Amino acid sequence: MMEMLYKVAVATHVIAATIWVGGVLFMALVAIPVARTLDPKSRANITSAIGRRFQRVGWASLGWLVLSGSFMMYFWGARWANLVDLSFFQAPHTRVLGLKLVVVTLMMLLSLTHDFFVGPRASGGSTPEQIARYRKMAAWQGRITGVLVILIVILATMVARPWLV
Repeated sequence: MMEMLYKVAVATHVIAATIWVGGVLFMALVAIPVARTLDPKSRANITSAIGRRFQRVGWASLGWLVLSGSFMMYFWGARWANLVDLSFFQAPHTRVLGLKLVVVTLMMLLSLTHDFFVGPRASGGSTPEQIARYRKMAAWQGRITGVLVILIVILATMVARPWLV
């Protein structure tokens, strides 16, 4: 039974990761560049609407990634004791997993500040100068998130294929 649940966790983890990574890259490589060709009001409306829609889908995907990833770690033998003393992370592929978890945490913190602080202020705010400043911050957060997402995929591949480590 546990093996079947593990297989379901792996499959749904990959699907959720695909949704998250695809959405982040779509925003960075397609939606935002296209929006930049529009007049400022249309650009703000489009990016805000796409961002709000992806926010729900993206955070649902991230939530499932945390749950399914935690289950997969449990299946591999992770318990509070060996996580706290870091002995779980002794094997080469679990060391890479530890690095992946650090990068995921950074990406999630960056996404939280983007989605709930910087992004809403970039869509509208007090003064045009503040809006421009928040748009520039949001753009940099998007770029950094895109790089982190690609790094996470590379690290995930190394975890899944320990012989690459």
